Amino acid sequence: MRPHFFKILLFVLFQFASLINCAQQKDSLQPKNSEVKESVNEPKKKKFIYFISNRLSEDDKYDVFKAAPSSKDPALVVIRGHVEVIGNPNIKRAKINVYNVSNNELVGIYNSSNYTGNYLLILAPNIKYHFKVEISGYGITEEFVEVPLKTDYEICQQELKVKLNEKNKPVLMIHSFFADENEKVFYLRSNIDTTKINNELSLNNYLLNKQAHKNGNTTNIDELVKKQLEEEKKKPEEALAAFKADDYEKALELYSGLLKNDLGDPFVNYYYGICLLKLDKNKAKAINSLLIAAAVAEVPVDVFFYLGKAYHLSYLFQDAMKAFEIYRGKVKPYDFEGLNGPLLIKN
Repeated sequence: MRPHFFKILLFVLFQFASLINCAQQKDSLQPKNSEVKESVNEPKKKKFIYFISNRLSEDDKYDVFKAAPSSKDPALVVIRGHVEVIGNPNIKRAKINVYNVSNNELVGIYNSSNYTGNYLLILAPNIKYHFKVEISGYGITEEFVEVPLKTDYEICQQELKVKLNEKNKPVLMIHSFFADENEKVFYLRSNIDTTKINNELSLNNYLLNKQAHKNGNTTNIDELVKKQLEEEKKKPEEALAAFKADDYEKALELYSGLLKNDLGDPFVNYYYGICLLKLDKNKAKAINSLLIAAAVAEVPVDVFFYLGKAYHLSYLFQDAMKAFEIYRGKVKPYDFEGLNGPLLIKN
């Protein structure tokens, strides 16, 4: 029995050794994962950026924000504002100095219209700005303003009001709001509670700082704002150049856009109304615009001639005759005759 037992034991050991050897050979055929060393010089692809800030905190606690980098140009907010001096409605002119609170940089100096009190600003959203407003007789008043980015609204409206308090000192109040086509209005405090804004939007401050403009000349928020505003300032010059070149189609398009920023601007209405007449479009709109322009003495006097033509083409003959007569009384006789004024009145 003992020799037979040893034979069985040797057979089992042999089989076990064969299995081990086979496994080792099989393992040696498997490709080994070589350790990939990360290149120090190769830039890492960041899916997200994390940063810490207490700008939204009222209890000095820090928040951790998560943002996704973007190659898109950051959005800016177009602000159409209006100046009102409570108790003195005839004052329309205000000098508005805007500073970026984070670096105390002067973003720009803006003047409201002498005729309407309206002004146009372009600012970066969710950034605190320091407004210093100078009005004749009221000195300089100050207020901090922060306008959030609302992706479903393109234009922000702003009301800038100055009044005297019980101590006879001027006080500045700035209110910003968004409104949709259904006249729903969303009012915002000057120092807006940005905790109610989506975190991704409140990160725009960071993204704006990181994002350069397409042409590579803009490296920070304030430069981006200034550049965009410069583009807006060129539009009146482009519109006037098109008008003088008799390109009334282009001029009409440009003046139509300018009217959106200030419906009461007398000079924009003057050129807009004439363009409508030259192109034989919408006489009612032409009359409305020319009436707004005619109410301001500084507008060229031929506004009454064009107003008369607009009335005439609309079969409002009595109004046309009055406008032509006003024009006749403001120019020399040969100027009136050169435009066939007498014939128009006769007709």
